Amino acid sequence: MEDITREAIASLLAETPPRAPAVTIYVPTHVSASPPHMTEDQIRLKNLIHKAVGIIKNRDDGRAVQRDLCDRLEQLLVDRDFWEMQTKGLLICARPGMLRMFRLPFDTEEYVAVADHFHLAPIFGVLEDLQEYYVLAVAQHKPRLFTGTLYELHDSGIALPETLEQGLHIDELNQKSEQQASAVGSSMNTGGYNGRGGAKNPAEDERLRFWRMLDQVILNKANTTAPLILAGIDSETAEYRSISHHPNVLKTTIEGSYGGAQPHEVFAKAEAILRTELLNREHERIIDEYNRAKGQAPQLAAQDVAAIVDAADQGRIDKLLIAGVRVTTDTVRDNSEPVPVITFPAEPSAQVFHDIAYRVWNTSGTVVDIEADHMPERGALMLATLRY
Repeated sequence: MEDITREAIASLLAETPPRAPAVTIYVPTHVSASPPHMTEDQIRLKNLIHKAVGIIKNRDDGRAVQRDLCDRLEQLLVDRDFWEMQTKGLLICARPGMLRMFRLPFDTEEYVAVADHFHLAPIFGVLEDLQEYYVLAVAQHKPRLFTGTLYELHDSGIALPETLEQGLHIDELNQKSEQQASAVGSSMNTGGYNGRGGAKNPAEDERLRFWRMLDQVILNKANTTAPLILAGIDSETAEYRSISHHPNVLKTTIEGSYGGAQPHEVFAKAEAILRTELLNREHERIIDEYNRAKGQAPQLAAQDVAAIVDAADQGRIDKLLIAGVRVTTDTVRDNSEPVPVITFPAEPSAQVFHDIAYRVWNTSGTVVDIEADHMPERGALMLATLRY
């Protein structure tokens, strides 16, 4: 299985035999590999592949891909490792002699299509949302730096000092003696510790030195164009934020004690912050751009489907806004919190929906997945801002 990347989708579309049917199947799946969930996912996949086979079996040019799908289904139904490696959804793209499967970072509705090209409208939107980011577990003991995608977090491979004492080369016995001396001194001096300009107490000074050390490591070794999310107790993340020179520290923190944390413990919270602070704001910017064009240069904003089709044919679409996502708790996992779910229009709108997105992709336009309830024109399936 593959992750969704620009390179993977570009190579998929480049492998397009002439006049051969393209089968696209979206399958919602469980991340958990418990036996009941595996069985449910296997049955769902079997039903969707059989639906695709039912569509193509009467096509003379569909026999090869029908055989490929059925053969692959038999393999997958007994492949336990495959079902234990699932994400929130599965995308299958098949043509005669070619079958590729992609892990989806979002939940998805069930969907099957057989057409001249793959139905990838929401996937083009996912590509625009792909974002590398970091999560720093701010802690005096076992700080951790993770790097993440919409799929997962994992260790960044950037080594940080295991403890404040190790980072600052402080001997614990000496540190204890210094703290005791500081306490005695402070009891004798009501003006506070060290009268030189209100200097910080030793413990605070050591923490700040340690945070600066962590910050310098990250500035030197991480990609500082990628956003950084802080995780930790409020007082320590506030201190870190106050000294950090990182240009892209996000405002929201993951609150709690995360020294020695594992990636899965913070992934969901990090993803939610990324979506709120970056992805949703970028979508809002694009919606504002559409609204400005509609008000100030109406010829550069298309609402009517026929006008959008014409503009797509002419390569004039700069950004195509599609109602490709809904936010809901209604998933195969029955989420307790609302999550984005890839959604599809009903036929016959689905064919036009995907055809236009495909043309926009091929003319270097941008496809943007907008929550259906946030489309700037109520009930619109797609809208566009034009280049000229």
